[in-house]
Amino acid sequence: YEENPAELWSALRDAVTTTSREPTRYALNCLQLRGCGDIVATDGHHILVQAGFVLPWTGALLIPAKSVLGCKDLDTGEPVRVGLAGDWLTFAIGPWSISLKINRDARFPNIDDCIPRSEAATSHLTIEPSDAEFLRHSLPGLPCNDAQYEPITLDLNGRVIVRGQGDSQSRASELLLSNSRLDGEAIQLSSNRQYLARALAMGFRQFHISSADAPILGQDERRRYLWALLSM
Repeated sequence: YEENPAELWSALRDAVTTTSREPTRYALNCLQLRGCGDIVATDGHHILVQAGFVLPWTGALLIPAKSVLGCKDLDTGEPVRVGLAGDWLTFAIGPWSISLKINRDARFPNIDDCIPRSEAATSHLTIEPSDAEFLRHSLPGLPCNDAQYEPITLDLNGRVIVRGQGDSQSRASELLLSNSRLDGEAIQLSSNRQYLARALAMGFRQFHISSADAPILGQDERRRYLWALLSM
């Protein structure tokens, strides 16, 4: 067993909620755990990579993204031990041990080719903590004209403004993030509000944008979260 900090448990929870519920041609209902210390998850629309853990193997393993991983009821705040024996991977936290069979036959997408370098982005958005809390509480009430994609517009041009428009509205409603800022080129883009809300809930505050058509990248010291934008 290799011992990891308690944060591994919440990292597994965030990873599981990034996966697909149904199997596809690729194993998007699995987590990829890399011996370099990365936990990778995607459902094909958003990607979460969390680094810095100690995993006792080389290469990459796939395990089913079961909801028991990261379960809050089992979160004791204690270190999480990770062990590998044959085809079974075990997580031990407090008095609990959870063993999952490794999926050695499934294929996982090469997500490394999908994640841009933050320094290559032309626009860099910083959302201050006070604005992040304001936005998290206000996004659900922002009008929406598409229940499937829940679009919002981010207008980043001198000011940081988030807009949403309902079917019956002639003008969009606006949320002004007065403490946040954009560095680099001004840009306007459209996003599913659920991905932005999730990024903020996970604590991301720095976002890097290459164009209105390319995915947006949230990044901190140990994590990267990428999601596809909507067409304007």
